[in-house]
Amino acid sequence: MTALARVVVGVDGSDSSADALELALREAHLRETHVLAVTCWPLAVHHDGSLTTLCATRGQAIELLEDVIVTVRLRHRLPALVLRQVDDDEPGRALVKASRGAELVVLGSSRRDGPTVRRCLVHAEAPVVVVPRAAGTDGAPEVPDVRGRVRPPGLGTPPWSRGERRSKEQP
Repeated sequence: MTALARVVVGVDGSDSSADALELALREAHLRETHVLAVTCWPLAVHHDGSLTTLCATRGQAIELLEDVIVTVRLRHRLPALVLRQVDDDEPGRALVKASRGAELVVLGSSRRDGPTVRRCLVHAEAPVVVVPRAAGTDGAPEVPDVRGRVRPPGLGTPPWSRGERRSKEQP
């Protein structure tokens, strides 16, 4: 393991990015390394066919990243160290840069052909794992994040705070 060895994970606040963080924490623990959690600002995501800005300021991006990390840690109690990075670049480009010297890149995606996933699969300098959106997340009850907040006004509940996403019956 080199001094830069780490597991890189992209975090955008979605269910699948929270699942990706969980997998990244597990992999980092097994590999005896740390996680580098990357989010980008301004953070815009596709929602119902349109582009929605989730984080209009760097502070909101830092807050979103921290909320996802705390929520996943509280839910799973995984011990790996998590370093945080808020980048002012396009997510795919930021994650490719972060992949240099990494052991693994973990991404969440509800769209396998999304531009961030495509860029990382083609250009990342480490193996890439894509975690699909958990089945059955639509219509989940609204639960606020660990700070008791919901998404910015008009955007509903953050996907990562909707509680358990998988039942025992699901594979």
